[in-house]
Amino acid sequence: MKATTINEVLERVAKVRPDAYDDDLKASWIMELEGKVRAEIFGRHIPCRCCPWLPEDVKEYPEDGDKPLLITAPHERVYDLYVLAQIDFFNREYDNYNNSTLAFNNALDEWRQSFHRQHIPCGTPLRNVF
Repeated sequence: MKATTINEVLERVAKVRPDAYDDDLKASWIMELEGKVRAEIFGRHIPCRCCPWLPEDVKEYPEDGDKPLLITAPHERVYDLYVLAQIDFFNREYDNYNNSTLAFNNALDEWRQSFHRQHIPCGTPLRNVF
C-alpha cells in the first residue's frame, strides 16, 4: 500500500479549495490528526506480520513533508477531508464545516473499521487468534 505524505495532501487540497492559510498551518492540522491516529488507533493494536512497520512520526514541516503518513491507500482522503473541514471552520462557514466534518468522520470510520478487521487488538489472548 502506498503511503501519502503531507506534501501530497497539501497539493490535493490546494487543487480542490484554494484558501488564504499557509502550508505550515495546514501541515500542523495534518500532524495533529496523525498524532491522534497513532495514539488512539495504532497504539491499541499488537504489531503483526501482516502490517508494515509504523513510519516515523511526522514532527516538523517542511522537513517531514515527504515522510509517509499512517493512513494509506485507499483511505488517504481522510487527511484531505480533515484539512478541508478545518478550513471551513476557520472561515466560519459552518454549514460547509458540518458537511466536511461528516465526510471526514465517515471516511475515518471506514478506515478504522478496515484497520480493526486486519489487526489484533492489545489484550487479545493470542491462543484465540491463530
